[in-house]
Amino acid sequence: MSRALAITLVIAAAMTRVASAQKATEWDTPAQMDATAPSPAHGLWPTVRHECSRIFEQASHVKGCVEALFTDPPAHVTGGFAVVPMSGAYTGLGGSPDLSSGAMTIQMPFAALWTWNRFWFLSDTAKWRPYSHRGLSEHENYEAYGLARDLHSLTDYGEGPTSPRIAMGFGGREQVVGASARVPWYELLDLGFGAEFRHWRTTAGVRFPSIQTSLADGDAPGMSRPASYVHMKAVATLHDAKPKFYRDSLEISYEPYLNVGGGHYSFGEIEANMAAGLSSYRQGLRVRARLVLTKSFAGDTVPFYYQPTLGQSDIDGREDLRGYDNYRFRGLHSALIQADYAVAVLPRHDWLRVLAFGDAGKVAMRLRDLDARDIRGDYGAGLSLYFATVPRASVYLAHSPERKAILGGALSISY
Repeated sequence: MSRALAITLVIAAAMTRVASAQKATEWDTPAQMDATAPSPAHGLWPTVRHECSRIFEQASHVKGCVEALFTDPPAHVTGGFAVVPMSGAYTGLGGSPDLSSGAMTIQMPFAALWTWNRFWFLSDTAKWRPYSHRGLSEHENYEAYGLARDLHSLTDYGEGPTSPRIAMGFGGREQVVGASARVPWYELLDLGFGAEFRHWRTTAGVRFPSIQTSLADGDAPGMSRPASYVHMKAVATLHDAKPKFYRDSLEISYEPYLNVGGGHYSFGEIEANMAAGLSSYRQGLRVRARLVLTKSFAGDTVPFYYQPTLGQSDIDGREDLRGYDNYRFRGLHSALIQADYAVAVLPRHDWLRVLAFGDAGKVAMRLRDLDARDIRGDYGAGLSLYFATVPRASVYLAHSPERKAILGGALSISY
């Protein structure tokens, strides 16, 4: 744990500039966003040229040079501990060229990443947000994006809440192209829509016995052939109009996956996310809950790689049951609740906080089995680094009946 904490603290300096450069965070208001927006820069890598050319003049320029290498537009070095669980530490290039005009902000973030465990990840996005008579619209945005990734070594433990802790390996290659929009409907309600094309191919695992030799296609639907999908999403979000110390939100979405090209893996998914939190300068309490329900269309099956999972983290990088292995439980339906409490430990600073948490959740293959039996839980404690009231890095120890002590953590360096 001491080694992981040391790495986290070393990288914290580089993250300070990243956090201040964010135009919006989860707790920011439009006024705060305008107040903290970075001043325009001119030319290629202006801060790198300014700071790195003066590293022999003053010690502060060394820190400024390192920070600029990880943040300066239009492209910079980026890195972190994981793109997805089990990918290992990553490095690469990232950036977000700003093409904003007087009528709207336009950014084009991109990333080209490679990990120590031979994963790779490419993405490019165009994001634009219009200005209104009240300034930058906080809740209205539009995106067009594309990504490709090779997930070299993932794990599966079989289906259901009581599956044994025997890991099987598989990999996956995925390409996605799509667009989405989010618009405010009323003061407290946002509506979102999206559509994308996805292609998935399951590949052989490398670190564990392969899922292709350990399971039949009925136990892991979709592993034997590639599949393409038209994926659509409709989402409604209820949120506070002017959050201050207390903030809550409720998001409900419906997502049909239509298998094209002759496959039999079409299904629909309903997901509900609730979050509530109290935040102050010195401490914060947050409670989150998520419910995911999937159902195949007539005569089809939900592919195993799109079934919800619970574990230390899922394929989208969301931390779930932090005291268990990644992807530990898989099923057609899942329910999760989490509580986190963080309090600052330094007298005059709030960026370092002690974290205590607990998680409880369950997966099920049938909706009627999503009950109080076989619920999995864990608890733990650790340290978090906060910037602009948002946790950017953490390291923790978690305990569960399966793992007496499991080390975990997260690091977010924006690319």
